[in-house]
Amino acid sequence: GTTGSAGHPADVTPDGVERQCRENPHSNGRKYMNSFVRKTMLTTALLLTASSMVQAQDRREKELRIDVAGLTSNDGTTTFGVGLPGSVALGIYMNNKIALEPTISFNSMSGDGASASFMEVGLFVPYYFKGDTGRNGLFVAPGFMYGKVGGDFASDATIDFGVDVGVKKSMRDNVAMRIAANIRTGDSFEDANGDSTIGFGATFGIGIFWK
Repeated sequence: GTTGSAGHPADVTPDGVERQCRENPHSNGRKYMNSFVRKTMLTTALLLTASSMVQAQDRREKELRIDVAGLTSNDGTTTFGVGLPGSVALGIYMNNKIALEPTISFNSMSGDGASASFMEVGLFVPYYFKGDTGRNGLFVAPGFMYGKVGGDFASDATIDFGVDVGVKKSMRDNVAMRIAANIRTGDSFEDANGDSTIGFGATFGIGIFWK
């Protein structure tokens, strides 16, 4: 059987993972440099985020967001996932329009005597146009993700970039639902020839707020 998280862009089916393992994403100098730049940006952003989160921990509004369903399409393959939790994010609001949102998700699969797992961590920075601390209205959230495949199909780590565009609707004072379309590109998004592709998807989740 298989288990997995909702809305993850990577192909973690046996064929997809095996194909990613065969294709070295750092097979030439350009990709080595791209990977170095991405990892440097990731490290810098995580350090800045950790510093901001420590300073804001006791003063800012916070949101625990759980995505429970998602749809992804990349290089001609479309997948739908449902999970609880599919992915989890902790939003820390810098003001009533901007938040820092570290995220984590985990996929696992097994079958035919083999197994694989995929863990991804990332950081998104949503901007809420209505300005009511992420409870209602349209938003746009750029960000990046760092992922790693393990198990029988272990491969190099990946760094991807993307943006979510969506809407949130308050269900009560401290609970809101979230629907978002997303666009992704990066190390995980390559065709059979190693050329970069763009993945599209959508997610549905809920957010719980507290101070």
